[in-house]
This record gives sequence, C-alpha cells and structure tokens, in this order.
Amino acid sequence: MLALLWLSGFWVPRSPAADFPGEALIDVASGLKSGDVTFISSPIDIGEIPALFDGDVKTIARSKQINPFELILMFPKPQTMTRMRLLYGGAPLPLHRWKVYSANSLQDMQGKKDSYRAIVGGHTDKGDAWSQVKFATPVSATVWRVELEEIKGDNFVHWHELECYEPAAASGAAVKNPANGTPAPKPNSVELTWTTRSGQTLTAKFQALEGDSVVLSVKGTTMKMPLGSLSDESRTLAQKLGEAAKAASH
Repeated sequence: MLALLWLSGFWVPRSPAADFPGEALIDVASGLKSGDVTFISSPIDIGEIPALFDGDVKTIARSKQINPFELILMFPKPQTMTRMRLLYGGAPLPLHRWKVYSANSLQDMQGKKDSYRAIVGGHTDKGDAWSQVKFATPVSATVWRVELEEIKGDNFVHWHELECYEPAAASGAAVKNPANGTPAPKPNSVELTWTTRSGQTLTAKFQALEGDSVVLSVKGTTMKMPLGSLSDESRTLAQKLGEAAKAASH
C-alpha cells in the first residue's frame, strides 16, 4: 500500500521515488554532501537547498520574496537526465510554471549561448502535487538550471522536492574534477570570476557574505552560493570581500 502524507490539505505520496521503467533516480543528495555536486540558488528564508533532495516531502526550501525560484546544479562531468519531477506547495494551491535549461559551462548558462539549451519550455501544474516532465530525448550536460515560478501568489515560492532521473544503466554523478583558474581579488563593484570546486566558473558581482554563503549578482539577479562549493581561491576572495564590506560599514 502506498503511504500518503497530508500536505497543505491534500494527500501526496510519502515516498517520492517513482518507478519509471528504464530510468533511475540520481543521488544528488550524496553529491551535494561530498561536494562533487555544487549549486547556486535564489536566496531562501526557510529551509535549505539539500532539503529538495532528501526524499522527505515535509521539508522545504522557500524563496525569500523572489519569484521565480532559480536553482543551478553543477556536476563535475556531463550528467545525462531523462526526466525531472517536482513537488511544490503553497495555499490555496496556486498554479506554478517550471522550466529546465542545460549547458556545459556556467558561462554558456549565464550568457545563454553555445551549449545552452531550453529543455522544458514551461510546464504548468497546481501546487501540492507531484509534477513531472519526461524529456523528449535524454540530455547530457554539466550545468542544469530549474526555474520554479508561482504564477499567482505572494512571491514566496514553496519548494519541497526535486527528483532528477537518468537512464538506468548510467553511473550517476560521481567523480570530482580539479578546479581551474585562480580569481584575483578585485573591488566588489565590478564583475569577478568565481570558480567552483568542480572547476566551473561564473562571472558575477559580489554583494554580501551571509553566514556560510556568498550572495552574488548575476546580470542583475541575486543568487546565493555556499562557500563550501567554491574553490579555495574563490572562498578566500569571498571572505576577504566580506571582511572589507563589514569594515566599511563601521
């Protein structure tokens, strides 16, 4: 018997992993924990991004008055995907639209060029229910972006789960790649090059240091990135800029 959970007035499956013949659920949670998979996201005020991959529909990551809620996942090597499945909430069950994009570098994703592709152009469903899209063909890329938009709501996007699927024979997200490039300290009023632990680079302006995360501005869009997902050089840069900003405020 399928276990159900009462969520915002509706019953949804308690166990998130679905049975799709020929497909397997990618263990993104382990990749995030080991640092092999890194992410950039819109700022959140409740929960944390790893909660989207914990298999628990009760946990949540809520955007901090930002709509759509953007999440970029970066894999150390091309990750083939066949399908995504999302669970999002929010009363009184407003319509949501979600989109998926892929690229082979953060530069391509940021500039919407070269390897950049729109995989899901806009899938609309009600909240508090699983929503899924099977891709027309399997897609392989190192950088994936998901945008979840609450069409009519208060701009606090409630996101419970994100499942990514691959061909059953695939090995999943695993090996680490060495970081490439060494960013040089520059004033926080200009665009800087940030490097992740897996070697991906991102051009963005430093905004602030908040706890264990750095807040960046990517072409006018505020994104939040864990310090632990950055290379040693970029993490040091963020910490120095944070200290300088703190000193300047006194």
